[in-house]
Amino acid sequence: MARPIVFVTDYGLADGFVGICHGVMARIAPEARVIDLTHAIPRQDVMRGALVLGRATDFMPGDAVYAAVVDPGVGSERRSIAVRAASGAVLVGPDNGLLSMAWDAFGGAVAAVEIAAEDVVLQPVSKTFHGRDVFAPAAAHLEARVVFARAVHQTLSSIAVRDGRSRQRARLATFSRFSARLSACSARK
Repeated sequence: MARPIVFVTDYGLADGFVGICHGVMARIAPEARVIDLTHAIPRQDVMRGALVLGRATDFMPGDAVYAAVVDPGVGSERRSIAVRAASGAVLVGPDNGLLSMAWDAFGGAVAAVEIAAEDVVLQPVSKTFHGRDVFAPAAAHLEARVVFARAVHQTLSSIAVRDGRSRQRARLATFSRFSARLSACSARK
């Protein structure tokens, strides 16, 4: 049975970027259902993307693969990662903190790997469209239950958690369009 892919980006819908990523995923995993969480994250707002993704986890199918792309560092040395959470959920995205609230909601990250296997990513990899060339194909391969470690290049010993939660209890991050306050909160340990 196909696992759903939950897809969230800051691409918007005015261009073909979301549709192209859907096409890549459909070519690799034609039976997969893609759930478009949102593509309206404000451009390059990693914190907002992390909040939206983290808050959605309770309402998504338990066996979903998550593909998230809010990536101000695209084309830089930042890593592309796949993370397995304690719950078994798999998250794919840039190593910039975007996935951290979701893996926290799933009980923490238990394994993280860099996505770089040539038989997984599309070649040549663009410097500006890792959603198409790296994250969409990796999510589709992982949806198809490719062995987690085979889909990637190497196991990582550390992954970024850059949301500042280790230094503060709460942060008012933003307001939704309906004036609801969205905040990042966590208990200190």
